[in-house]
Amino acid sequence: MIYFITAYLGEPHGSAKSARDVVRSLMETRHGLTVIAPKSEKSLSHGHRKKVRWIKFERTFRLARRIWNWKYYLVQDYFRFLRIKAQFRMSNKEDIVIVNGFGSIEYASNFLQSFNSIKVLICRESPRHFDESDRANLNRSLIKSMKLFDRYIFVSNKLRIEWCDKIGIERRNTFYLPNCCEEEVAIQLEKVGRQQVRMKLNLEKSKFIIVCPGSIEKRKGQDIVINHLKEILAIGANIELMFIGDPSTSYGLDLKNEIDNINCPRITTLGSSDSILEYIYCADLLLFPSRAEALPRTILEAMALNTPIVSSNVDGIPELIEHTKEGLLFNHDNPGKMVSQIRKVYEDKDYTRELVSFASDKYWREFARDNHKKRTKEIIENLV
Repeated sequence: MIYFITAYLGEPHGSAKSARDVVRSLMETRHGLTVIAPKSEKSLSHGHRKKVRWIKFERTFRLARRIWNWKYYLVQDYFRFLRIKAQFRMSNKEDIVIVNGFGSIEYASNFLQSFNSIKVLICRESPRHFDESDRANLNRSLIKSMKLFDRYIFVSNKLRIEWCDKIGIERRNTFYLPNCCEEEVAIQLEKVGRQQVRMKLNLEKSKFIIVCPGSIEKRKGQDIVINHLKEILAIGANIELMFIGDPSTSYGLDLKNEIDNINCPRITTLGSSDSILEYIYCADLLLFPSRAEALPRTILEAMALNTPIVSSNVDGIPELIEHTKEGLLFNHDNPGKMVSQIRKVYEDKDYTRELVSFASDKYWREFARDNHKKRTKEIIENLV
């Protein structure tokens, strides 16, 4: 039996979407599957040959919205908790528990001590995901939590090496499982066509749309774009810039307010959107200035959707984009280069078509869902 534990499933951010991908790939293995999450997504297994068991477990005492009848939910979750622990105590050497990312470790910690077999952590974060004060605590809290596990799955080969060196993991206890994306949506959008999608989103055909998606926070680097707004907008009179995402910190809220106060009709801020793939698809350019990423789904989505990419070159991003081949990269030490890369995409249409073609080919060759399923099967067979 495989137990997959995730603190998020189905939300619009990357870890939650990638959790759904892992569930879909685990369904293709020969082993039984139990998913433990705050909510169930039975539609994932609907009509599939394999029956997936879903256990909904919430940290009820943290849910202020349920304070009106907290006793009922607390008792309900407590008995679910006892049932999961009892199952884990009966686990045998062929059972596996897989925890989805650092953000799910605390959620899973109540169960892990009772599990008698292999514990696996999917590592979706870079050490630079954490701010400077958090990094000082890595050797205490985070590394201690990582030591609870026997094996590790990394979405980036570069970060696999870095984490192994940082906390002393043996490479033979690690695996590589890069992300994929929602290919079915990408294929459907291609059938509809860019101009039809633009009409649906009320975006003018004549505009050169730059989308900058991601939660608004320092790590995502929107401030770098703000600092170069004049230069970016000066590239062409028809350029419009869209920030898509919600503030995740007080810093992010201040930054969003700063963007809104610019009061420029060529700049738009949207909150988190279920239509994010539609915006990426009909954009003329994906701008991704992040300071820390493992293997970002947003770039994979742009590759599958044939959207040109200008991105920072941090962490695992060069594993997806080779500079001047599948997209254009810039270093944070020289953020002005970002502007010249945007200008290159804006002015050189033939070169941009080449970049897009190579990026699309690379996605379907190396990162497609079929590859994700195949790698997952190989990892599970190795673990058991």
